[in-house]
Amino acid sequence: MQVILTRLKNLLMRKTPLQRLAAGCGSVPRPQKWVFIIGCYNSGTTLLARLLERHSQVQSLPGEGVVFTDALTRPEEFGWPRLWFKCRQQMEVHGANTAELAGRIKRQWRWAAIGKGPCFLEKSIANTARLEFFNDHFQPAYFIHLTRNGYAVAEGIQRKADPTRWRNPDYSERYPIDLCAQQWATTEEVITAQRDRLDHYHALSYEDLTVSPEQEISRILQFLELPDESHLVDEEVRVHGQRRPISNLNDLSLRNLAEADIDAIERVAKDWLDRYDYRA
Repeated sequence: MQVILTRLKNLLMRKTPLQRLAAGCGSVPRPQKWVFIIGCYNSGTTLLARLLERHSQVQSLPGEGVVFTDALTRPEEFGWPRLWFKCRQQMEVHGANTAELAGRIKRQWRWAAIGKGPCFLEKSIANTARLEFFNDHFQPAYFIHLTRNGYAVAEGIQRKADPTRWRNPDYSERYPIDLCAQQWATTEEVITAQRDRLDHYHALSYEDLTVSPEQEISRILQFLELPDESHLVDEEVRVHGQRRPISNLNDLSLRNLAEADIDAIERVAKDWLDRYDYRA
């Protein structure tokens, strides 16, 4: 039944007419905590979300939050799937009506949500460009920052992005690998610049999560002040339509990189690669 409900909400609440209807229905939800998973594309954010949403005190959305509201833009709208830094200005939220905008988003998410837990979990990669907005208007806001080897991330973005589908203005096939690396570097730059201004911030790596999932999830639950539930990592996880055990897939991505790819990634992201001590 839960699977059927999730699929139904995923389908219906993606439709703009229903989103507009939801925006005017009911009160603004006020969970005990708003929890945002942030990081770059292909960094394991979906894996982390799937694990945390198993918790009995967590409610979540059946997909990225930006899909279930008409109040937030998506990079796909501007022809840049998986590269929000190319349309960063359009992703940011400014203006005098930000509080009203936040209320609209909350109502729409309320109708799309799965579960009734006191913690509301959301994961949208493009929301990394809106940290100040969420910190100010979704109180109390908790941010979980997931990092991953930048070489593997760049390879994954290039492999998974489909610029043709979204009528990209510059690329008819796949992105150059250096653009994908720039998206990773920009993500880390933006989060690092703002993390000290976030009320509640916790960081972990994809590598640690996949090697020691029980330990990392336990630390996250302590950060969120939630009771530990050991079953969260007991089962295989369905991510992007595939069910598999929790495992580090970096080697698969790194094997797909040629020497020229590695050089191109390092030209635009070397400082951040060195900071995290990531190697190809």
